[in-house]
Amino acid sequence: EAMVGFEKEIVVKILQPKFAENPRVVQMFLDEARLAAKLNHQSIVHVYDVAEDGGLTYIAMEYIRGETLTEIVRRGLAAKKYIPLEHAVHVVRQTAAGLAYAHAGRDPDGQLLRIVHRDVSPTNILVTMEGQTKIVDFGIARDQDELREESGIIPGKASYMSPEQVRGEAV
Repeated sequence: EAMVGFEKEIVVKILQPKFAENPRVVQMFLDEARLAAKLNHQSIVHVYDVAEDGGLTYIAMEYIRGETLTEIVRRGLAAKKYIPLEHAVHVVRQTAAGLAYAHAGRDPDGQLLRIVHRDVSPTNILVTMEGQTKIVDFGIARDQDELREESGIIPGKASYMSPEQVRGEAV
């Protein structure tokens, strides 16, 4: 229970009960929270908590007032106006800074966290009303050393994958 007068808007991402019976899906969901919680950068969505309550597993994270890059681009195309170059560069620069932070992140012992998002695309990049870029959905992010999924399916969107990711190599 919060102190009187303290309030903060958050997003609660709930693991649907139908998936909660699959240990692999539960592990991926918890991994997302674990990885994202290790990251503290202005260009990455902040994770506040992961918990279970009443049989529901959830992640509590920062609420972002803004739009996905996909929504911004679509609205611009509908109006026959492209994002001005300086704004596009600003979004790409902030996104790259957040990804560089995640890739170079270290644990308290100084060991590389080796986090790779693996699904960086316009739907997973939000831009706040103040112009701050936020990378979201670390749901398929993985430690680089972790083995590929047993199914052999390569996660991510083909249009935005790096060549090594498409080939199924280490990312």
